[in-house]
Amino acid sequence: MKPVYIEAIDLNDFWFQCVYNILDKNLSRVYQIEQGSFVGENRIEFDFITGLIKNPYNVDWNQMLPQIPSHLNIPAPVTYDYLCQYVPYVMTSHKQEHEFYTYGSRIEPQLPFIIGLLQKTPRTNQAVIQVASPQDHLLDDPPCLRTIGFKVIDTTLHMHVDFRSWDLWSGTPANLAALAIFQNYVADATGLKNGSMICTSKGLHLYKYCHELARLRTGK
Repeated sequence: MKPVYIEAIDLNDFWFQCVYNILDKNLSRVYQIEQGSFVGENRIEFDFITGLIKNPYNVDWNQMLPQIPSHLNIPAPVTYDYLCQYVPYVMTSHKQEHEFYTYGSRIEPQLPFIIGLLQKTPRTNQAVIQVASPQDHLLDDPPCLRTIGFKVIDTTLHMHVDFRSWDLWSGTPANLAALAIFQNYVADATGLKNGSMICTSKGLHLYKYCHELARLRTGK
């Protein structure tokens, strides 16, 4: 087991540090994918990662996404337009006809209770949203996001998110930007200051099709 800890200023900094470090053979491993996306191909993966992001939210949503220098001539992992479409997937219960679940369909029903709990007893350790369900093991594509936890220190709301598996190149930026918007919403609703975000995963990975893009972005 090779746990990795990353401390970042903001979401863009966290993403870049993760991409840079996952290319280090001393910090990651190469696995052949046996189930899920891209079966049979290899992916690079951290055994376990913890990230502390000091300032996850930016009023300019675009600035929370990876910034790619134009001279590299590679596509951005996530666009602003995609983020705007993705936020409702996290924050509302709306589902398309073909969707068995969305993150929002599991998050939104719990939100009134969580907001009330934080308002009444801000120092509670019970302010946790469960995104996973016991029946998820029956799904071909169970949720990657498992829990969202809140902790109030003084008058500041901090948030912890945990992912069972996590696509670093394009999944992580969209996930964290939407969750940062969600965190800011909860902070406003509870009258608290918006604080840091802690994220953990036992499966943060880089798919094969992204390996060269990652090397170009980091100069490795």
